[in-house]
Amino acid sequence: MQTLEELIDQLPPELQREVRDFAEFLLEKHRRKPKAKLRFDWEALRSYLSNFQRKRGIVDATRGSMRLSPEALQVIMEEEVLET
Repeated sequence: MQTLEELIDQLPPELQREVRDFAEFLLEKHRRKPKAKLRFDWEALRSYLSNFQRKRGIVDATRGSMRLSPEALQVIMEEEVLET
Protein backbone atom coordinates (compact mmCIF):
# COMPACT_ATOMS: atom_id res chain seq x y z
CA MET A 1 0.00 0.00 0.00
CA GLN A 2 1.33 3.41 -0.99
CA THR A 3 1.64 6.28 1.45
CA LEU A 4 -0.36 9.43 0.94
CA GLU A 5 2.80 11.28 -0.08
CA GLU A 6 3.59 8.66 -2.73
CA LEU A 7 0.08 8.89 -4.15
CA ILE A 8 0.21 12.69 -4.30
CA ASP A 9 3.61 12.59 -6.00
CA GLN A 10 2.05 10.60 -8.85
CA LEU A 11 -0.52 13.32 -9.55
CA PRO A 12 0.05 16.07 -12.09
CA PRO A 13 0.96 19.47 -10.57
CA GLU A 14 -2.52 20.97 -10.98
CA LEU A 15 -4.09 18.08 -9.06
CA GLN A 16 -1.39 18.32 -6.40
CA ARG A 17 -2.48 21.95 -5.89
CA GLU A 18 -6.09 20.81 -5.51
CA VAL A 19 -5.04 18.24 -2.88
CA ARG A 20 -3.09 20.95 -1.05
CA ASP A 21 -6.06 23.36 -1.18
CA PHE A 22 -8.39 20.68 0.12
CA ALA A 23 -6.01 19.77 2.95
CA GLU A 24 -5.78 23.46 3.92
CA PHE A 25 -9.57 23.69 3.86
CA LEU A 26 -9.87 20.68 6.18
CA LEU A 27 -7.31 22.15 8.58
CA GLU A 28 -9.13 25.49 8.67
CA LYS A 29 -12.47 23.77 9.21
CA HIS A 30 -10.98 21.77 12.09
CA ARG A 31 -9.48 24.91 13.71
CA ARG A 32 -12.73 26.87 13.74
CA LYS A 33 -14.22 27.46 17.13
CA PRO A 34 -17.55 25.77 17.70
CA LYS A 35 -20.47 28.17 17.59
CA ALA A 36 -22.20 29.07 20.81
CA LYS A 37 -25.39 27.23 21.53
CA LEU A 38 -28.52 29.05 20.52
CA ARG A 39 -30.66 30.30 23.36
CA PHE A 40 -34.41 30.15 22.89
CA ASP A 41 -36.08 33.50 23.55
CA TRP A 42 -39.87 33.49 23.87
CA GLU A 43 -40.12 37.29 23.61
CA ALA A 44 -38.11 37.35 20.38
CA LEU A 45 -40.37 34.63 18.95
CA ARG A 46 -43.53 36.55 19.97
CA SER A 47 -42.16 39.71 18.35
CA TYR A 48 -41.22 37.89 15.16
CA LEU A 49 -44.63 36.21 14.88
CA SER A 50 -46.44 39.47 15.58
CA ASN A 51 -44.48 41.27 12.85
CA PHE A 52 -45.00 38.37 10.47
CA GLN A 53 -48.75 38.33 11.06
CA ARG A 54 -48.96 42.12 10.63
CA LYS A 55 -47.07 41.95 7.33
CA ARG A 56 -49.12 38.96 6.23
CA GLY A 57 -52.25 41.02 6.91
CA ILE A 58 -50.91 43.85 4.75
CA VAL A 59 -50.24 41.43 1.91
CA ASP A 60 -53.65 39.77 2.24
CA ALA A 61 -55.44 43.12 2.41
CA THR A 62 -53.77 44.46 -0.75
CA ARG A 63 -54.46 41.48 -2.97
CA GLY A 64 -57.11 42.45 -5.47
CA SER A 65 -57.27 46.09 -4.42
CA MET A 66 -53.68 46.96 -5.28
CA ARG A 67 -51.42 45.62 -7.95
CA LEU A 68 -48.19 44.38 -6.39
CA SER A 69 -45.65 42.31 -8.21
CA PRO A 70 -44.66 38.93 -6.75
CA GLU A 71 -41.25 40.49 -6.06
CA ALA A 72 -42.83 43.33 -4.04
CA LEU A 73 -44.85 40.83 -2.03
CA GLN A 74 -41.71 38.84 -1.34
CA VAL A 75 -39.91 41.97 -0.10
CA ILE A 76 -42.80 42.74 2.26
CA MET A 77 -42.73 39.20 3.63
CA GLU A 78 -38.94 39.10 4.01
CA GLU A 79 -38.54 42.59 5.46
CA GLU A 80 -38.18 41.16 8.98
CA VAL A 81 -35.13 39.16 7.91
CA LEU A 82 -33.49 42.28 6.49
CA GLU A 83 -34.17 44.33 9.64
CA THR A 84 -32.30 41.99 11.97
